[in-house]
Amino acid sequence: MSGIESVGGIPTTRFFVVTAAMELGVGLALLVAPALVIRLLLGPSDQTGVAVGRLAGAALLSLGAVLVGTP
Repeated sequence: MSGIESVGGIPTTRFFVVTAAMELGVGLALLVAPALVIRLLLGPSDQTGVAVGRLAGAALLSLGAVLVGTP
């Protein structure tokens, strides 16, 4: 072993960067247009789904920012 851990053959640093980028994108989309994203993911929803989508968007955005900021 070379000392670099991997997930499915991908080095962990690249894996974390890719997942952080996806979380940032989905989080931003949920904050900007939660109704559209919720409708695409779950189908028709009411206003509760929009509120939950915004909350999830903020959580994903902050998680993605933390992952991008870690060395």
